[in-house]
Amino acid sequence: MEIFDYLLKASACLVLFFAFYILVLQKLTFFKLNRFYLLVTLVASFLIPSLQFTIEREVVKAPLILEERNDFSTTEIQSLGTKQSFVDKGKQVGEIEAIDWLALTSYAYILIATFILSASLWKLILLLQHIKQKSIPANGLKLVSNAKGFTNCSFFNYAFIDGRNLAENELDILLQHEKVHAEQYHSIDKIVLMLAKAVLWFNPVIYLWDKALEQVHEFEADEATSTNFGSKEYASLLLKLAVGQNSSLLVHNFVKSPVKERIKMLFNSKSKNMKKLMYLLVAPVVLGLIWGFTVKVVEVNIDNNKAINFQNEDESNSTSDLSSLEDNFFDKELRAKVKAVEKTEVGEVIRFEYGKGLFLYLT
Repeated sequence: MEIFDYLLKASACLVLFFAFYILVLQKLTFFKLNRFYLLVTLVASFLIPSLQFTIEREVVKAPLILEERNDFSTTEIQSLGTKQSFVDKGKQVGEIEAIDWLALTSYAYILIATFILSASLWKLILLLQHIKQKSIPANGLKLVSNAKGFTNCSFFNYAFIDGRNLAENELDILLQHEKVHAEQYHSIDKIVLMLAKAVLWFNPVIYLWDKALEQVHEFEADEATSTNFGSKEYASLLLKLAVGQNSSLLVHNFVKSPVKERIKMLFNSKSKNMKKLMYLLVAPVVLGLIWGFTVKVVEVNIDNNKAINFQNEDESNSTSDLSSLEDNFFDKELRAKVKAVEKTEVGEVIRFEYGKGLFLYLT
């Protein structure tokens, strides 16, 4: 079915783009570029299989062929040059069963996708209910005091904070971190991944993609926040809050992403600007996917199959017969007397009598 063909192609694109990210880009400290790459290639994975380009390649029509037989009578040759296929009843039954199984599979896919999407929407509704609570403007955010459920995390410009065990400077650091998430609209990325996971739920790479994008979000926020407050003080706060993690898929929790990797990245040396050229290496991957999944080469027949008069006693009559044959030979019904069918190394040759001429056709 076309939908399964599309999903398989989208999955293949996703796997190749993610493999390139892991092998080439993951260790770079260009966090904005990494985020851009993950979002653009995610969209491209869904877009590329939906495109279709056609390239026409001209080919010469194969002439027609015949086997040595002497018992041929006048025969009707219909639609010469056109292939006909015959399917017995047993094969037809098998095909019907296969279509039924595909239909059942499609229903199962839609059911699971709907369930996953519904579960994600339910979590979003619960999150919106928390947003309705009383909020206090703070550092450009809407601060919601929350000690249970969503804590020390943010969704758009709403920050859910449990400030009972935080010093004033620690609260400032945490709010600055969440402000970066809000200013960069990281929550939109989370919603996009929520939809992508509902569509490609069967592909494990989409879940790894979600974790990779979330990690880039945290690296980006960590970099901006540690610049203002210092890497050591910031790392200490990460360790302090690492015990109370939130499991929601839609919020950005301060210590949800692996703390060890985040602290390690804080003290890593920055990548040199020349390494930005490495992002251009994805171009061959994109071109290969476009060629493999969107370009269809179609053979266009050139009518170069000329009936050859190789034995004719009346040259004037044969010229007229040949002209008539060329005008009516292909995709038409032709009544002719088959003289012989010969098998050769290059195919079969049909010899037939048309009018007063004897003609040869190679298939």
